[in-house]
Amino acid sequence: MDAYLDTLPDESKSTRRNSWMAGVPKVGALSYLQEIFVQTGQVVADAGGQLRALNWPDIAGYIAATGQKLEAWESRALIDLSMTYLVEHYRAKNPRAITPYAERITR
Repeated sequence: MDAYLDTLPDESKSTRRNSWMAGVPKVGALSYLQEIFVQTGQVVADAGGQLRALNWPDIAGYIAATGQKLEAWESRALIDLSMTYLVEHYRAKNPRAITPYAERITR
């Protein structure tokens, strides 16, 4: 969701976050992983400026720099979040891209 909101659609002057009114989904008990994900930078730009997903050495660097202890599944979750973020980032460049989630409408 963050990638969708933060990506500047092609030919747009503003991100979707600036005009988003629906709110974002709650992350609940795993919100600490969302905070760590933001602290890691979510994705990494290589020397040529190309974006890539976080990898194991990136997570190891974060752990070394912060002293944060992470279980293997938490590290894997951060890498999965990063891959998903990157895919959504590129998909959201299309100005007609729809939101990655939609609340169920009930009557």
